[in-house]
Amino acid sequence: MKLGPCILPGGGAGIRLVRAGATVAKLVDDFGLAAQIRRDHPGCLVVGRVTEPAELDPVNAYLADRSPEQAAEDFVNRQMGKYSLNPAIEVWEGANESGLSHGAATDPEVQRRMIWYASLEIWRLVLLKSLGLRGVVGNFSTGTPAIGLWAHFLPALESAVAHDGYLGLHEYGSVFMSWDVGADGKGWNTLRYRRVPQITASGVRVVITESGLDGHPQDQTPPGYTSGAWKTCAPQWLAHGDTTDADRFYSDQLIWHEKEMAKDPYVIGATTFCCGGTDTWKDHRFDDSAVLGHLEAYGLSQPEPPPLPEPPAPEPPAEPEPPADGDDGMADFTLIHAQLDTLKKLIPIARAQVKINLKIRDASGNDTGRVQLALRIDGSMNGPIDIYEKGITVGPNSSGQTYTDRAVIDRATRENVWGTEPDAVSYL
Repeated sequence: MKLGPCILPGGGAGIRLVRAGATVAKLVDDFGLAAQIRRDHPGCLVVGRVTEPAELDPVNAYLADRSPEQAAEDFVNRQMGKYSLNPAIEVWEGANESGLSHGAATDPEVQRRMIWYASLEIWRLVLLKSLGLRGVVGNFSTGTPAIGLWAHFLPALESAVAHDGYLGLHEYGSVFMSWDVGADGKGWNTLRYRRVPQITASGVRVVITESGLDGHPQDQTPPGYTSGAWKTCAPQWLAHGDTTDADRFYSDQLIWHEKEMAKDPYVIGATTFCCGGTDTWKDHRFDDSAVLGHLEAYGLSQPEPPPLPEPPAPEPPAEPEPPADGDDGMADFTLIHAQLDTLKKLIPIARAQVKINLKIRDASGNDTGRVQLALRIDGSMNGPIDIYEKGITVGPNSSGQTYTDRAVIDRATRENVWGTEPDAVSYL
């Protein structure tokens, strides 16, 4: 059953959907059920989310002109303690419904924000991988981003594929889950993912990390109704004669969503918001109603999901060949290309950490022999690249300068750094 619970603190009853065969469950702030779900229900993906205050939305880091790398490191560092304390959760969300995805696709500033956000998510995946974890990128609010902005987020989708991660989306209907879905099976609030060509082109797996009913602008609401959480819609359904059983009516709408997702093999499932939570979410809760039992019964009538496949083991990096004798002392750029090409796909913001072999000239221009270095390439999306060496003193270069640990030893355009010619960048 591609319908699972979004469990907030106090919503432990939501595990009934997991026992009924849910393919995905999301735990927010209280992760005590994770180990039990992983042990007893290997076919269920467990996603974790740590709630953060609004002022930590990455849009504020963007406006403060922080680099996406810095913002990703800050995010992971803030949540590191939760990751360590909850090893049963291997898949973690990033920012929730960030304001970075809001705006018109034709607005250059909004485009820049999406490029920055894609870079942040790529770096977060890299950092999670270094911890043995995986991530869900995006987690966009319902109806965002604009379809034309997805091209700018494509690198993050490709990185999610490379890191065995997922794309997270929120899909909330307006009064009725299927209200704005056309004859082509595509909607603007629910089943919106079918409108995004980059999703299928990238091969990324999708998790609807929140679903249900919620408030929408009046022009996105059926005439004669006011949109909101399902419990605020229930009296309207009864008054309009849509149903005589609001709990069953809402359950049937969620089941409709489940059956549609079942048509799309790249969609893992949706976690319905919510089980548990504070009074803020009381009108969204369904674990205190007959809805939970209806969904449970539906799940038990469906085939048991197969166990989730194990993440692929990372391939060890190829060992570079040493430069041939008689090398002119320049960095043999071809030696690192295999690694840089791979890293470029994962980290298109032009920053990488690789080990290479260099031959370095001394002050008299004589070959000092091969030296193992850790090379860092660092730069912005469009600006010049600073190329660093660290842990060794080299030089002087043609200007008579000697460079030591982490000093800039050359600059080049991003295009040249990723160039294919061996002499695209001269290091000394």
